[in-house]
Amino acid sequence: MVPFLALALVAACSGGAPASVGQTPQQPAPAAQPAPAAPAADPAAPAAAQPALSGRDLPEIAAIPPGSTEEPKYGGVFRYALRNDIGAAFDNMRSAGSEVIQAVSPLGGDNNLVNNCRDNTIAVCPFLAESWEIDDFTVYTFQIRDNVVWHDGVPLTAEDIAFWMDLYMNGVTVGESTRLKATTAGSYGDIKKIEALDGNRVRITLGGRDPFWMQKLAYHRAGQMMHPRHLAAPQIAAGNVDVNPVELGYVGVGPFVFKNYDKGVAIDVTRFDRYWEKDAKGRQLPYLDGVEYIIISEPTAMHAAFRTGRTDSTARGRGYFIPPEMLPAYRRSLGDSFWLAEKIGGVTPGMGFNTLRPPFDDVRVRRAISLWTDRQSAIAALGGGVGKIKGLLSDTSWSNPEFVTWPGYNPATREADRAEARRLLAEAGYSNGLSFSILAKRTDIKTLEWWEGALSGLGVDLTLNMFDGPSFEQKSAEGTWQAKQGAVNASIPEQSFSHLAPVDVNPRTSVIHNDPKIAAFFKRLGTLTTLEDRRELAQELERYVIQDQVYVVTTFVGFDLFAYRDYVKGLPIDKTGRNGKLTSHATVWLDK
Repeated sequence: MVPFLALALVAACSGGAPASVGQTPQQPAPAAQPAPAAPAADPAAPAAAQPALSGRDLPEIAAIPPGSTEEPKYGGVFRYALRNDIGAAFDNMRSAGSEVIQAVSPLGGDNNLVNNCRDNTIAVCPFLAESWEIDDFTVYTFQIRDNVVWHDGVPLTAEDIAFWMDLYMNGVTVGESTRLKATTAGSYGDIKKIEALDGNRVRITLGGRDPFWMQKLAYHRAGQMMHPRHLAAPQIAAGNVDVNPVELGYVGVGPFVFKNYDKGVAIDVTRFDRYWEKDAKGRQLPYLDGVEYIIISEPTAMHAAFRTGRTDSTARGRGYFIPPEMLPAYRRSLGDSFWLAEKIGGVTPGMGFNTLRPPFDDVRVRRAISLWTDRQSAIAALGGGVGKIKGLLSDTSWSNPEFVTWPGYNPATREADRAEARRLLAEAGYSNGLSFSILAKRTDIKTLEWWEGALSGLGVDLTLNMFDGPSFEQKSAEGTWQAKQGAVNASIPEQSFSHLAPVDVNPRTSVIHNDPKIAAFFKRLGTLTTLEDRRELAQELERYVIQDQVYVVTTFVGFDLFAYRDYVKGLPIDKTGRNGKLTSHATVWLDK
């Protein structure tokens, strides 16, 4: 008998309620609840008493969102708005930026071994792995599908998966050349061993029990495979350790193949006829003939392009979502000829500190910044009046219910909080004011201008160091910055580890520290098997990070709006705040 396991909502997505082989969801359960699981197993029981969990009986992923009664149509080109050119040479190991992921997804697929289900994005569904077995939450063995081929016709094997994951998690050194691990390697937890086994299987061994590791594997948006072993390994062996998808010919296993990239204009991809995935009725995916990614870097021009019919979508990404005040104009010009999608977390202004360098090696200075910050004004200025105060995580259902009464978060105590902020700065030796620089992406200019004004009353002289996406990632990894815009933009506790991890785990972490308690928190998290225990620990971590130590200053989470023409069907929407997640367009079809 399968015990009650905390492999939350590992499910089939064939419509309606997911078929569950576990229950405890990562977030409050959606309206469609999984079927009840068997009674809980004692987590303290010896390993032999914990039977393996198999994913073999799960049905195929559904391609048509639940509730749809329309039959999909084949053909057509989806004209998808993209806000910028693609940096990092389409390499999602080097950048998890929104544009990179959106452009890579049709080429690499929505994810790797497993994926978030399209009709329930907090659940986990099979993907390149058709099934799996889990032994004591430390050993995860995946059966790789036999019908997946790379775009050049070479079959995908377990060796390919192991090669890609090892490169992702560990990087590589050849001679004097070193490739760093992927920017989001920390999101995948404590992986100790990656092995390709006979029978086209891959075995992942963790450093400790982690009942929610499958969520980590499915959750992150930067998991598409774009480094085929048969092409990348010879290049790396020859010393080209940083070989990228452009050099490799854009070869992936996704539903579309690369056709053309005209910088500043468009990226074109076309249907891959040998793509492995089928819909719930056995029809070959994708439905579309292709996708044209129309690059429009000016937000006003992007909105005009959608409203005049040049594109079938608006762009995703900060600065390009539809401001609430613009909706009436959309309604007047387009009527009911479009539909709106929304997600949380697109606007999450925050600040992470380098606690190993002055002035933020002093917790009094960090606390003063947090106490002074007017979070309600951030909602008005940056969120168009739409949003809610956030604690550590974007999905505030994980937060302590009382966090909005904490100093710095409670508008009723603002006067006293600001008086304390001034006292703390003076006590720390900054009675005449404080100067520091903040590292950020150029697309965050509006947020940075708000920070500059918001802190000026405290006597802060703020220098804005702004870079494009790839340069921002490079500067982040150098670790010489004082503060960084963005802080923690995570929806589940596990995801926050990549933001809070020590720099030796993630060189592009959102806060630089040498605090062993942070690693201890996440180690404890990996031992928990119930939603209630995870929430309790998340709240303990939250208080420690944003109140006790003030490693980051959080403000609010906004609600981003983006639009599609009414004839765009079959597009899954991930509402958890991950721009680019589920954007392979394998299931999209055009009703025209």
